[in-house]
Amino acid sequence: MSQKIQDNHRFLDEAGDTTFYGKGKVPIIGQDGVSHCFIIGMVKFKEPLQPIRRRIIELQNQIVSDPYYHEIPSINKKGKLVLNIASRGKTTKNNNLQLALEKAQSRNKGREVTTDVLFNVQNHRVEPLLNVADYFCWSIQRVFERGEVRYYNFLKDQISLVVDLYDSSHYEHSNNYYSPKKPLTAANKL
Repeated sequence: MSQKIQDNHRFLDEAGDTTFYGKGKVPIIGQDGVSHCFIIGMVKFKEPLQPIRRRIIELQNQIVSDPYYHEIPSINKKGKLVLNIASRGKTTKNNNLQLALEKAQSRNKGREVTTDVLFNVQNHRVEPLLNVADYFCWSIQRVFERGEVRYYNFLKDQISLVVDLYDSSHYEHSNNYYSPKKPLTAANKL
C-alpha cells in the first residue's frame, strides 16, 4: 500500500522595493520614501490550510472593526484591511517565474531536481495566508530600515532564519545568519 504524497505549500511575499533609479535614470537609493533593503520571505504552515485561512480572516475582521487600529493608515483604507499584494504588477507572472526556475535549474548542473515546482500567483485578497508572509517581511524590514525591533520581537520565535545578504563583512563565518537564538537587534539597521 503506497502512501499519498502531500503537497508542500509555501507562501512567499516581499517587502521593500527594487527600484534603484528615478526619472531620468537618477539614482534614488537613500532618498526619503525609497527602501534601503529588499526582503523576500517564505512562510510554511504545519496545520491544515483551511482552518488557518478562517482564523486569519477572523483576525483581519477584528482588526478592521477595532477602533484602536483606525488611525493606522494601512488599516484605514475605506474599511478594508490591505497589507500588501503578493503578485507584483505585470512582472509576477507564472511564465516569468517558470523561466527563472528553469534558469536556476540549468545553473545547478550535476544535481537532479526531482521536485515538481508549481507557481500559484495570487492576490492577497483571495489568499489571506499571503498576509502572514507580508507581515513577517514587514516586521523584518522595520529592523533593517528603522532599527525598530518591537514588531520583530513579537514574532522572532516563529522566524527560523534571516540571512542578511547586505552584511558582506560577516559572510566568512556565516555571522550574517539570524535565528531565535541569535535574533536581529536595532544594530542591524542599515
